[in-house]
Amino acid sequence: LPISQQHVGQSWPVFIAWFIDEIGRFVTLYDELARNSAPEDTKILAELARHERALLEFARLEAQGRPDQSLEPVLALLDTRSSMSTL
Repeated sequence: LPISQQHVGQSWPVFIAWFIDEIGRFVTLYDELARNSAPEDTKILAELARHERALLEFARLEAQGRPDQSLEPVLALLDTRSSMSTL
């Protein structure tokens, strides 16, 4: 089943708990890959890890019952990317 189908009917807290675990694995993976990669690959792997960290922070804030702040890390990441594209 696709991931979206696996989570149909789950409560938001249950989904967010799963999401935190799943995204945490990707942060660890990209950090490890960046540490052990060729220099030309380090930048993109670090950017992927930064993206996953923003999603992880979103999920942690949601899990803490702080939905009014949860989008801030994601929006900050998008804002950074917007300003980078205009250079």
